[in-house]
Amino acid sequence: MNSTIGVLVKADICCTFRYIKRSQLLKYLYIGEGLDEKDIEYLLKYSNKFKYISEFKREFNQIFVKKDTKLLDEFIDKYKESEISKIASLAKGLLRDIDAVKMLLC
Repeated sequence: MNSTIGVLVKADICCTFRYIKRSQLLKYLYIGEGLDEKDIEYLLKYSNKFKYISEFKREFNQIFVKKDTKLLDEFIDKYKESEISKIASLAKGLLRDIDAVKMLLC
């Protein structure tokens, strides 16, 4: 299994490649560390999936930071039919246990 992702970082004249390890990418998505600003900027600009997952993570965190059940309902509606099966599964699981999840937010 290849654990690196090639990221093309354009220089003035010549192009260079930087490689991001899978572990770095996951660390960034889980705890917000592990990538430098240029890598994040590039990935957000050119990787729709990275942008989507970053937005998913931010919205999920906001539900619990703000303790807002309306945000929870919006989150579930938005992601329950996601093309990324694990995201859809999480949203559907939250929906199945909606009463318990909402109790956590109160």
